[in-house]
Amino acid sequence: MLVKRLVVFAVIAVLPAFAQANLTKFSGRVVCDHSSLIGARMSHANFGGFHADYCNLSGADLSNANLSHAVLNHSDLSRADLNHANLSRAVLNQSDLNHANLSGAELSGADLRTVENLAPKVVKAATNWDRAFYDDRMLKALRLPADHNARLAEQLKTEEELQKRQNAEQPAPKPSTPQ
Repeated sequence: MLVKRLVVFAVIAVLPAFAQANLTKFSGRVVCDHSSLIGARMSHANFGGFHADYCNLSGADLSNANLSHAVLNHSDLSRADLNHANLSRAVLNQSDLNHANLSGAELSGADLRTVENLAPKVVKAATNWDRAFYDDRMLKALRLPADHNARLAEQLKTEEELQKRQNAEQPAPKPSTPQ
């Protein structure tokens, strides 16, 4: 028996589907396993850290959504509108992006090595497409060097370490006093 669930914060709901759901401007941590969000409206939603296994998001409106650090495993994003979505550091393992709209989407650090049905023309419509990870076939199609992924990994690691040092050097905020 296939169980479909959507976890929002610590609440677990067993649901057959969220097809056509309106989650516009939603903000929260979401885990979506074996669920259907076909055609759901989620523009401007804040799904940072979103996790989906076998989730059907075909035709979903994720325009301007924050999907940074999202993990989408075996998910269907065909015909999804990811226009200006933030996919930085997202991992899309064997997810289908057939006819997805990535115009203006932020791809910095995104792992697209195992995505399916992704056309170079669609990738190049995104922002920072040259700072994402790709398989060898896509690297060639995008005319990126064979060592692109290794160099990018090193660059992102250096940037992350610099950010950690800068954060550590910032003084702690002063506690506010009640008035």
